[in-house]
Amino acid sequence: MKRNKIYITLMAGLVLCSSSIVNAEVGGTITRNLIQPIPISQPIDAIDDFHFVLQVNNKGVDVSKNKPYHAEKGTMIPLTSVLENLGYHINWEESQRTILVKEQGKKIMSIQVDHKNMVTEGGRTIPVNIEIKDGRSFVPMNFFRDFLEAEVSMDETGVIKISTEKNIQLPEIVGMVEEVKNLEGKIGFLVKGELGTNGDLDQVMVFVDEETKLIGVKKEEIQEGMKLKVSYGPTTTRSIPAQSVAKKIEAIDSIEANQNLREGRITKISNSKDSIKILVGDIQEGMYLTVSKDTEIIDEKGNPLKVEALKEDISVKAYHSNIMTMSIPPMSQALKIVVCE
Repeated sequence: MKRNKIYITLMAGLVLCSSSIVNAEVGGTITRNLIQPIPISQPIDAIDDFHFVLQVNNKGVDVSKNKPYHAEKGTMIPLTSVLENLGYHINWEESQRTILVKEQGKKIMSIQVDHKNMVTEGGRTIPVNIEIKDGRSFVPMNFFRDFLEAEVSMDETGVIKISTEKNIQLPEIVGMVEEVKNLEGKIGFLVKGELGTNGDLDQVMVFVDEETKLIGVKKEEIQEGMKLKVSYGPTTTRSIPAQSVAKKIEAIDSIEANQNLREGRITKISNSKDSIKILVGDIQEGMYLTVSKDTEIIDEKGNPLKVEALKEDISVKAYHSNIMTMSIPPMSQALKIVVCE
């Protein structure tokens, strides 16, 4: 009889304990997060309080007004904050409720908020799980991986890292400068030549910004005929030629290293409003060269000369652009002229 009383008392205790745990879960005093492993998909660094830290290209991003949050689609990240910190420019078209994403002034995608679609540069329409919360747009973390080829990770403490600065060698090209542009104060130039060591481009238009590292040359000194080694990226446009931002520019050789050298006597001079043309050599074997205000003219000792020093029947060494016509005689742009005695 005594043994039965002990058994009944023990069973009652187990029932009360089980009931206590259930009631605690419902009341919120104790949660499952305290007694079960926390999956990485739901980071937590304080009881019942998710707290995220966002890093973009190794820099912290303030998300106090647009905090990441969990949804059925995954962890949702503030779209505009990340894109701007990745170097993209964002415009909002209210009439069509569309987000325009631009790189170097060129649209690369548009996101139609109400239709939850993204239209790529090539015109493809792709579904996008975009949400609007408190007037701000959010997308799942994998958006940046799938469409921008960014590295995306999140650890168990809620630190989210998004980076396009991958730990790989940037694309690189070694070649000649064939065209120099100044677009709204930004210097850009076309490099055409050998294939790079980590890319498949044989020509690329690169732009110089404040973070570009220059070795052996200043940006204002870059001109046609220079041989450069340029590291660029990591992002490039899909245009022809591709466009990107130069990360490092190294001068390989000066204009003289370019084998586009024409030696001979000036046999003819033609004047125009902004430039003159000289014929070096005869009409059959020679070449017409356009001399502009950017053409360097010096004597054999390196002393600068004025354009008036170019006269018929004097000998010159003329370095010219890679670009030339297929006419007879061919025509090209004079980069540097050495007047010989």
